[in-house]
Amino acid sequence: MNKYFLRSFSSCLRTLESTNKPLNRFKNLYNNTNNTNNNKNSNRPKRPQTSSTPRPYKQHQQQQPIRTYPVDARNFRFKNGTPSTQSAAQSVVTQIYAQEGTKNFQVYYVNETNKLIKKPLIDVLNEINFDTNGIQFTYDQEKKRSIVRKVKVEVMVRKHKDMLAAEAQRKLLESDNHKAQYVLNRKLKSEQKKSATREIVMKWGITMNDFRNQKKNEIEKFSAKGKAFVIGLIHDKGRDEGLHVNLVCKKDPEMLGIEIQRRELLFNELSGLLTELKCEYETEGNKETKLRFLVTPPPPVKPQPQVQELKPVKETKRKQIEPKETKKYSEDELDASYSFKIED
Repeated sequence: MNKYFLRSFSSCLRTLESTNKPLNRFKNLYNNTNNTNNNKNSNRPKRPQTSSTPRPYKQHQQQQPIRTYPVDARNFRFKNGTPSTQSAAQSVVTQIYAQEGTKNFQVYYVNETNKLIKKPLIDVLNEINFDTNGIQFTYDQEKKRSIVRKVKVEVMVRKHKDMLAAEAQRKLLESDNHKAQYVLNRKLKSEQKKSATREIVMKWGITMNDFRNQKKNEIEKFSAKGKAFVIGLIHDKGRDEGLHVNLVCKKDPEMLGIEIQRRELLFNELSGLLTELKCEYETEGNKETKLRFLVTPPPPVKPQPQVQELKPVKETKRKQIEPKETKKYSEDELDASYSFKIED
């Protein structure tokens, strides 16, 4: 019986080994397909497979963030321009930073269409060719901003030289050299007189005869010089130069209309004279208080040299120019003269 049981049991084992694979209890326990928690991660997008080789250096450099902090224009390196041009441009940059402070790197740049564009000063310097052009700096006091415009390089260099000369004069004046101080003071006073704008002052009460006989000639002389001048129309010199017309005629209100008509007539006469002289002018003020004409005359016309025609020389002058013929003597006359001298 036992032998029979053992044979049947062994045959059963053989059949099981031939038909089914051996069971693995760990596989059933940790199977990913049967686990519900791991099914959620299966829906995630798979990361694309890339090569294991590293990226080139240029690609890493392009992906770096752009610099957002401003660049100090005082460290600008000039690529063109002469040393004097570069020195003048560097002086303008120093003036801008002295006015704006070290933290502000933005300026208002006047472009080719005369529009103000706010941009970094370093970009303005990079756009300009300092072989032919330069920069000029002005500060707007009302809006508190620096304005930079492009000018010719000669203008920038000349202004820089004038600034250096003024600085040298200031240092000489501060020194103890009294002779140099005296010479510079006289020079400065003469330059101030030359640069000062001439002004012609007239009162509103001037008669038309005095205007046509005196002031008209004076205005014509100023206009012939070709330099700008100012014409002032006031009530009286001193504190009352801008006195209102109502206060002028306060004691006699009936004269108010006559005074206004007289001022209107003087204004028309003066503006007509300036138009006749081809002068450009602007007005400041009004006719009720005081009025100023800012006059810019045309440039003076240089007289052309006249070519004189050569006149024919008269015959009398020709005769004077011709050499005189020497008088001829005969031999007898010569002998007689010698004999006379011997006898003496």
